[in-house]
Order: sequence, then C-alpha cells, then structure tokens
Amino acid sequence: MEKSIRLPGVGAKSASTALYALWSRARQHAGPLIVILFTLWLIVVPLIFLIAFSFRSGTPWQPEGFTLQHYVNAYSSGDTYVMFFNTAVLALVSTIFSIGIAVLFAFLTERTDMPFRNVAWGLMLVPMAVPGLLFAISWTFLFSPRRVIAGWSQILPSRTPTS
Repeated sequence: MEKSIRLPGVGAKSASTALYALWSRARQHAGPLIVILFTLWLIVVPLIFLIAFSFRSGTPWQPEGFTLQHYVNAYSSGDTYVMFFNTAVLALVSTIFSIGIAVLFAFLTERTDMPFRNVAWGLMLVPMAVPGLLFAISWTFLFSPRRVIAGWSQILPSRTPTS
C-alpha cells in the first residue's frame, strides 16, 4: 500500500504522484534558477575571497597570518581622505549639474511649445540606454587635465603633481 502525502494546494496523493508534481514544478523553474545561482556564484565567491584576503598578508597562493595592517595603511594615509573629498565634490557637482539640466528640459518639454520638443523628450532617455561605463569614461576625458576643462584639476586638492 502506497503512503499518502499532502502537498500545499494539491490534496492527498500517492507518493509517486506527489513527487511527479513536485518534479514538474521544479522543472518549470529550473532555467531561471540555474541562471540566478550561476550569477550569484560569479558575484559572491570573488567577493568572499576579496574580503577574506584583505585581512591576510602575503599572496593568495602563499597566504600568511591575519592582519589589519592593510586597513591601517589605507586609513592612516592622507591620500585616502583627499580621495574621499574629491569623490564627494565630484558627486555634488555632477548632481547639481544633472538636476539643473533635468529641471530645464522637463520645463521646456512639458510647459512650452519649443520646436523639436519630441526629439528633446526622446534624447532625455539616452542616459538610461547608454551603459554607465561609457559615461564614466566620458566624464574622465572631459575633466582630465589635458582635455576640455583643463582648470578642473586645479580646483580639487591633490598630492600628485599634474602635468
């Protein structure tokens, strides 16, 4: 005599029927589940190794004892705080610049009858379509000492000489 099993929302069934129902449900979601698990594997495993080896001296192939010296070196250096300040200034300036442009274009496209307003509305969607890496590269070129806005590097403090 076969044993009865209750699955949520299925009712009493025999063990083989219940296992078949469970397998068919799992098979429907196997593809997305495998992709999710593979993606998590690609992200989580290197992150765990990065964190673990940040507390070790030596190399990953020849690890030595645990230490906090890497963190002491990083946070006792004045360059770290200059970097934090430069990052905060860049974030603040780019946020103010972006909000100003966004408000201007929102007003022009929604409250006026400017020519080519549909084109302007479509162009406002371009930042969502272009990957962030391309924007980072373009900002780097724009504000580097040898490019368009040459004086930008003189505003922020730096411990390395610019040429």
